[in-house]
Amino acid sequence: MGTKHITCIIILFFLAGFAPREKRTTVWLIGDSTMADKEIKAYPETGWGMPFEQFFDSTVTVDNRAKNGRSTKSFIAEGRWDAVMKEIKPGDYAFIQFGHNDEVPTKTNYTPEDQFQQNLIRFIKETREKGANPILITPVARRKFDTAGTIRETHETYAALVRKVAAAQNTPLIDLDKESQALLQQFGPENSKWLFNYLLPGEHPNYPEGRQDDTHFSEFGARKMAELVLNDIRSLHLDLANHIAHPNIVTINPEPFADNAGHWYAIFNKENIINPLPGKPRYQPTDVRSIADNIILFQKKNGGWPKNYDPFAILTSAQKDSVINAKDQTNTTFDNGSTYNQIAALATAWSDLHDDRYSTAVIKGLNFILAAQYHNGGWPQYYPLESNYSRCITFNDGAYEGIMRVLKDIKDKKPQYAFVDHQLWQKLTTAYDKGMDCILKTQINDAGTPTAWCQQYDESSLKPAWARKFEPPSICNKESADLVLFLMSIEDPSPAIKTAIDNAVAWFKASVIANTRVKTIPAERMVTPFRVSISDRIVVVDSTAPPIWTRYYELKTHRPIFCNRDSKIVYSLAEVTRERRDGYGWYTYSPQLVLDQYPAWQSAHLPSSH
Repeated sequence: MGTKHITCIIILFFLAGFAPREKRTTVWLIGDSTMADKEIKAYPETGWGMPFEQFFDSTVTVDNRAKNGRSTKSFIAEGRWDAVMKEIKPGDYAFIQFGHNDEVPTKTNYTPEDQFQQNLIRFIKETREKGANPILITPVARRKFDTAGTIRETHETYAALVRKVAAAQNTPLIDLDKESQALLQQFGPENSKWLFNYLLPGEHPNYPEGRQDDTHFSEFGARKMAELVLNDIRSLHLDLANHIAHPNIVTINPEPFADNAGHWYAIFNKENIINPLPGKPRYQPTDVRSIADNIILFQKKNGGWPKNYDPFAILTSAQKDSVINAKDQTNTTFDNGSTYNQIAALATAWSDLHDDRYSTAVIKGLNFILAAQYHNGGWPQYYPLESNYSRCITFNDGAYEGIMRVLKDIKDKKPQYAFVDHQLWQKLTTAYDKGMDCILKTQINDAGTPTAWCQQYDESSLKPAWARKFEPPSICNKESADLVLFLMSIEDPSPAIKTAIDNAVAWFKASVIANTRVKTIPAERMVTPFRVSISDRIVVVDSTAPPIWTRYYELKTHRPIFCNRDSKIVYSLAEVTRERRDGYGWYTYSPQLVLDQYPAWQSAHLPSSH
């Protein structure tokens, strides 16, 4: 080797010694059990700080000091805060989440409101004195729903105190209370159990008697909460956002299958191909291949799926054989979230595993959607068509926008549908455009101004139509809210879509009902041919009640209406027979979701209307 080469090597080694060292940042997690690392004996209970640790590149270390049962008071008293302050360095972050234990007067760790605020201010001040970055986090929501299926606020006072301190101290805030409530509402009363440590007896050796915990998370729930925090790190434009990695952990979301699973487990149907076995476990959302294989198993030869089965169920060999032997049946439908949700889940599985069986099944399902679409753009509830109301164009329970969301993802060339060839893409894009045209054509204008939509429409005349005997032609606010939320999700809406949204929002504002709450009360057990009732519902006047809407409003008069199984319209819930009164969703809060999102949408798409 020549002298010049040796000299160059020596210089390179010399310069390498002066290269700037990679800056390392520590994220300190300060809080309670919902954030904390867990012992093996507590598994599968998972604090959201556990998956959170896996989302950063090699320059970031997460040091989780959160502990079960701690409040701001006890965290300080036990010396845990001082221990963090001895090690924290300039540029680090302290993510501070308390409230669960501070707010309970009966706990020894209870912290009065004034002291709670002072403790938070101390955390902020001392973190800044160390040159580090304090981040306040409101306490994550507990799983608590009211009788109408609306998530309840469980940290009203102490979450508000965290917000107040953050504003007064000019400190970044992650409002995990509000955001986790929205997530739980999205999952709904039943399927939100997936997010928490809910276990059947015998399902896990750590909990032989089972577990029903509405505070602490499952692995899946902890990951979803961590993702909320990560999204806020990005939206707050923290430097930490530049170091978020993207671990390749794919899950299939159980929420879209809630109706199917709920009906399968709760209602024994002798016409089902199979019924659930007592105590059978379910796959976790991370068991992507097993869930996708189940979905393929239930797909019929015509490409569609039946309703009211759980794709997360672990089936026996005999059950699988029964499902295979029923492949020729044509009870295929879009009801209860069927078909379009299976397609979306299989596309997710394909993007993770690149198994051609999944892309083939998706293509069969997409061709089923094309075959089922009417020339006017609508879809029936069942296909092949049946000789009943199910042949009507249906917006019921989100079926229509569910199909449209799948088609929109394909139209937008989302990567999970990369296997769709150009010819099929053109057909599906045309189907989406026809479907949108049908939505706009069916917005009800029966009194001179467009309002909202009916649940179902005659497939030929496009006039509002009866569904079941207690579901009359009407303006239906629950389904209309779902439709409007879909329309508002479109990035570049046409003028016609903007007008439709604006008119629907005006209708929701005009049809709101104030000072009204629906209460569920105990009642004598009543057995009917349709269901067993053990409660009743009453409407009460309550000046503190949030805005509410009835599901149905009468055409022309726009009065709130209700209906019995004899198809007779009545004008109060009290006039509905008890079996239907407590067995159907006559009131809804869904329009409020639209009204909450409308100002931001209006600012983005109708700025001149401000």
